[in-house]
Amino acid sequence: MQEDQIQALNDLGLSVVQAKTYLSLAKLGEAHVGAISKASNLARQDVYRIMPSLEKMGLAEKILTTPTTYKATSIKQGVSILLKKRKKENEETQREANLLTQTFDSALNSNETLQAEQQFRITSEETLLFKMHQQLIDKAENGIDILISTGVFADHSRLNLSYLKRAMKRGVRIRLIAQENRKNSIFKEQEISPEDSIMEIRYLSKVNPVEMSWFGMHMFDGKEVTMCVSRSGPVPSLWSNSPRS
Repeated sequence: MQEDQIQALNDLGLSVVQAKTYLSLAKLGEAHVGAISKASNLARQDVYRIMPSLEKMGLAEKILTTPTTYKATSIKQGVSILLKKRKKENEETQREANLLTQTFDSALNSNETLQAEQQFRITSEETLLFKMHQQLIDKAENGIDILISTGVFADHSRLNLSYLKRAMKRGVRIRLIAQENRKNSIFKEQEISPEDSIMEIRYLSKVNPVEMSWFGMHMFDGKEVTMCVSRSGPVPSLWSNSPRS
C-alpha cells in the first residue's frame, strides 16, 4: 500500500523522497524532523532538504516551536494542490508545443510574410526567439534597427552577427545602439567592421546592470519589432507587426 501511495504522488509530480516525507508527516500529523526521519526511514539531512519544497508547494506548514515542527496538509487537500499544479504545467506545455509548431511552420516558409492576423506574440523560449530573429534578419530588405543593453551585448550569439553580416552583403542597412563600447571583442570574431558604410553604431553610457540586466529591441524594415525588458534573460519577448506598436 505504501509503495502504491508513493507511486501515486510521484505521478503527480513529487520525487520519491518528497513523497515518502509527505506521507510520513501526514500520518504523524505534526512532527519534528527527527520523528519524520524515523517514520520515513530517511536521513535527517534529506528531510531538512525536502521540507522547504513541501512548504513551497503548500503540502506542509512550519510551526515555530523548539524544536521546529511541521504540520502536514491533509492528503485530500494535498492531492488537489498537486492536480492543479499538474494541470497548469500541462497547459504551459501545450502552449510551448503550439509555439514550437508555429515556429517550425514559419521556418518551412521563411520567404513568406509572418501571419498578418497575428498582431502580437509572446515568445518564452530562447531558442525559438533567436530562430525568429534569424528568419526576420534573412527576410529584411531595407534596414534593421537594434537597441541592446550590456546583458545582450555580452554574448555574441545574442546579436545573430553572422546573419547580420549576410544581410549587409544584400545591402540591408544596420543601425545599432548599444549600452557600452565593446566593439573590439564583439565584432572581431565575425569580421564585421563597425566602420562599414551600411552599419551605423552608437553607444550609450553604461548603467547599473542590476537595474536593467536585459533590454533588447529589434525593428525589421520598420514593419516588425521584437522587444524584451527583463532582469533574467532575453525572454519573454514580444513580437508585433502592428503599425501601432
